[in-house]
Amino acid sequence: MKGNHFSLSIAIMAVMAIMLLPRPSDAQVISHQIKSKQSFTFKTSNEDTALFGFTYFFDSTFFSVNSIARMDDFVILIDPIHNNVKSVSVSEGRLRCSQVLLKTAIDPNRIPPYLMDVYVMGNYIYVTSSSGFLFTLDRDLLLVNKSQISFDRTSDPVFFSFNGRLFIFGDVGDVVENSNHRVSVRANCVKGPKTLIPTMVEIEGDWAKFDDICTGFKKKDDCLLVENNSYCLDGKFPDAQYQLTRQIWISDRSISFYSVVDEKVVLSVYDFN
Repeated sequence: MKGNHFSLSIAIMAVMAIMLLPRPSDAQVISHQIKSKQSFTFKTSNEDTALFGFTYFFDSTFFSVNSIARMDDFVILIDPIHNNVKSVSVSEGRLRCSQVLLKTAIDPNRIPPYLMDVYVMGNYIYVTSSSGFLFTLDRDLLLVNKSQISFDRTSDPVFFSFNGRLFIFGDVGDVVENSNHRVSVRANCVKGPKTLIPTMVEIEGDWAKFDDICTGFKKKDDCLLVENNSYCLDGKFPDAQYQLTRQIWISDRSISFYSVVDEKVVLSVYDFN
């Protein structure tokens, strides 16, 4: 009986030790410290396409910048007013722009077709539009290709990356949560600068899991959590003006985000240890 009690005590202690081990979801969060931060401010103009546009719609909503990405030294920004792509050199602060990709007239009473989202993969910049086109540009902002995105309905196509591949989905109606704890997403797979393939993406999990994949980070106070890495922005976290996922780009221990202040575009770039 005494021996059994001793064995039981060891078993209980072993179970408790296992319970106290950090699980994958409870792994220690690594806090990265700010190494450097820069801020760039740009004027807006609706006449000069080389500058950022700025327009109010319906007396309340304004457009100026619509999405952001990072390509080495350059931050890539989408201008939905002039419908071109802007790039800012982080080392020089120099602003460049592409040709106008969609030619539309500004109308304060309606929102015309506009450039929507941007993603950088390899040596190419991919840009979607509300009119259902995918534009591919090279590092010099020169147009390489223009493709029609395959969707069944009017949509606002945005990018998401999953299992090392780049996809575009266009509407919440393209996302179905199944009863077997899986999410099916009707999407287009970007297979290089000139190829789009309609496909179904199967994701283990629920809507929240898919939302995490699309976002790429979670927000906690003034910090962004990426897997088990924490990046605090020193109280400078931007107010979301559209979708938060398109206002912030995180890559290689660097965070870039934009905001619009007094009809000026402000770009912030943080590098972390």
